Amino acid sequence: MRAGRVLGVIAQGMTAFNAAVAPTWLHGEAAAAFGTGLIAEDLPNMVPAVHRRLHAT
Repeated sequence: MRAGRVLGVIAQGMTAFNAAVAPTWLHGEAAAAFGTGLIAEDLPNMVPAVHRRLHAT
């Protein structure tokens, strides 16, 4: 999932460094939003909620 996000934001004009950092941050935010008991399979379901929260601010 991360490689696709990196390429997606590079295609939108983000620098390579920021494109590598952004999905890592996004995964961290998704994990924090989920809370305890998180497993890797839970992350893709949490990412849209993090995106909505970012665009709402």
